[in-house]
Amino acid sequence: MNQSIAILFLLESQFKIQTQVVTADFSQGGAIYAMIEEKIKDKEIGILVNNVGVMYYPECLHEMSLDRIFQLINVNITAATIVSYC
Repeated sequence: MNQSIAILFLLESQFKIQTQVVTADFSQGGAIYAMIEEKIKDKEIGILVNNVGVMYYPECLHEMSLDRIFQLINVNITAATIVSYC
């Protein structure tokens, strides 16, 4: 069993709470946020666990393509901001 799912089950049973996992490819930009918003609408969110992030090592910013830079920004910065807003 995936360790994250095991932790969810533990939290649900120990604290009598509900959890929900929403899987999304944040590198696709704005297209995924409507799906996320639909899945969490009408839910009272107490804690949001953001488990998204990407980085390419040991590549320096000036060595990356513009597409890769936009991917890093979409995944590492935009995703956390927009999901917190939803």
